[in-house]
Amino acid sequence: MRLPWLGASAALALAVVVVRSDVLWNGGRSVPLLNWWRAKGFERRQMEQIDLTGKVAFVTGASTGLGREVAMQLSRANASVLVGCRDVAKCRGDFGENAMQLDLADLQQTAAVAKKLATLPALHILVNNAGVATQFPYNLTVDGVETTFQVNYLGHFLLTQQLLPLLSRSPGSRVVHLTSGAHRAAPVEGVPLTLEGINDKNMGPYVRYGTAKLGNLLLAQEVDRRVGHRGVYSNAVHPGVVASEMLRLPNFQAMLGPWLGPVAYHAAQWRNRFFAYSVEEAALNVLYCAASPEIEARDLRGALIVPLAQVWPPRHAAAETGHGRRLWEFSEQLVAQSGRRKENPPWAAFGVTAWLAAFRAKYLFPYCVDLILVAFVLLWLASVFAAVYARFRIAEPTWYTYLCCALGVAVVAGPLCGDHIFRSLTQHYYRVGDLKTLHGVDVAVDKGDAMLDAGIVDFAQGNYLDGMRAWHFKHHTAYCVAPVVTNQTAGPVSGSYDFWAVGKDCCSLTSSDFRCGAWGHPHADRAIRVLADQDVPFYRLAVQQAETLYGLVAANPVFFKWSDDPESEVATWFAQAMRNFTFDLTVAFMVSLFALSCAAYRFSWMAPALAMTDELFVSGKSYGTGQGNNNLCVMGGSDECDHSKRSKGPCGKSMAELTVEMLNH
Repeated sequence: MRLPWLGASAALALAVVVVRSDVLWNGGRSVPLLNWWRAKGFERRQMEQIDLTGKVAFVTGASTGLGREVAMQLSRANASVLVGCRDVAKCRGDFGENAMQLDLADLQQTAAVAKKLATLPALHILVNNAGVATQFPYNLTVDGVETTFQVNYLGHFLLTQQLLPLLSRSPGSRVVHLTSGAHRAAPVEGVPLTLEGINDKNMGPYVRYGTAKLGNLLLAQEVDRRVGHRGVYSNAVHPGVVASEMLRLPNFQAMLGPWLGPVAYHAAQWRNRFFAYSVEEAALNVLYCAASPEIEARDLRGALIVPLAQVWPPRHAAAETGHGRRLWEFSEQLVAQSGRRKENPPWAAFGVTAWLAAFRAKYLFPYCVDLILVAFVLLWLASVFAAVYARFRIAEPTWYTYLCCALGVAVVAGPLCGDHIFRSLTQHYYRVGDLKTLHGVDVAVDKGDAMLDAGIVDFAQGNYLDGMRAWHFKHHTAYCVAPVVTNQTAGPVSGSYDFWAVGKDCCSLTSSDFRCGAWGHPHADRAIRVLADQDVPFYRLAVQQAETLYGLVAANPVFFKWSDDPESEVATWFAQAMRNFTFDLTVAFMVSLFALSCAAYRFSWMAPALAMTDELFVSGKSYGTGQGNNNLCVMGGSDECDHSKRSKGPCGKSMAELTVEMLNH
């Protein structure tokens, strides 16, 4: 029994604070109890006399409360109303297929909705109504911006900015920005113009809310400055203290704790019962800016409208100092640099995948590379699933979809390209047994140029390396040569030496110490047949000195650079194969980039045509299913509209009818 009494006491104290604050600011217009003696500037009967036939309106946050009531009233005035809701299923109970998925905490989704709306033939009314109370606990959106600021202001800024060209083409169009008397709580210098300032955790909850609402007020003024001369009427509305559903018990508990939270919540409920406007009454203030002909008659532009449809001066210095222009420029930067747009492009993943597919990595770490490639494939499949889900949820082909496809191509093409290079160019060089072998080589018969493509030379009987007649020419390094004997039985004779073994630093000053090649083996070791041009003269000098010293004649010498380490040849071929692989990889990358560019161009060209279909305005449902109401005259079976007048067009138009209009245009 104590809780209601505590709530009543707290409500009385809260009421005193509200009344005192409201009287000091706008003469008590925010509280209906203080307005009973004032004449109302706009009443329900005046709204019922307004005919909006042929007008198209878009209202954000229309699932409950003020936004829902505004959208319903515009529909009853025969406007074609589209609504944006975070919970689209809840909206479709009232608005059928005219409800669109819109979460202002997601700038990509907001931009997608704006892009779809921009394909309409006209837009006459935009009501930026959606909003949230201060969020507890403090949190950021997926774009890295404080939630209260983004949902209440930044999302609406992006939506309005993208729709200004369409609004400018619709003479007498209206843009209504929901603000609040809480804008007075914003910092003295105005809305912070840095992301760090916006996301400051030390900023109080009421200050955060007031900052966002000040942003909406400044946005109304800046829109008027930019496009007011084109016939766009942009105004801010303070609906007053409204008994809406924004006050939720979990928020109070998170802010004040499990004990004080419920007390404050019940106090707010008591305040709403006695000191707040009903949703229907508060909606009239918004409808006045959205539909009343008095806006044009009074030429109200960039104004702040308070309850009873009265113009009231803002109570913040930022509204008088041109802060709105700086806030607009900062908001453009913030949208462009939001956290989601800082994600690394899939090209980085493409490069990593290609490297993992390279034959060197696969040769050195085969199992690790295979596991990582499998992980890449799974991640790619997950990203594609997310993209497809987003496609049906938002009904918008996005860059993310195309980039996921490009990553998928890279995941498939990278290993295939790497395997192709590995198998065709390098695999047979990784095992010495696969090298080309020449058997039965007789240096007296076989010519030197026939040996150039050999990996292993197996000499015929009677041919052997004569290490006793090895020689060298020293020039910084020792260029070593040794003849091959062709007739072992007859002994070395002049003219019987034809082939010369060649190497560096593999012989000492004594002719008996010759270590080049497979000394003592019946064949030469793994050989690289190409000598550096600058080394050839020194080897020839060594041959000439050996011929003079030992009385030999080399009719057709072939220089073999015999190597003690067979991996040296593998390394050489690996370097060449790596160059080939890099070339192929570059070609594959350019082809993928070209394909991606073509796809992006194709879809961007098709976007306006696709946007003309109903499919872009719904979340995976077609109009032929019979689900939802295609006309806003049908609102849960309401009889408020005269359905017999449908053929004459006084009721709201369905999306199918709007599509026909767009096609006719």
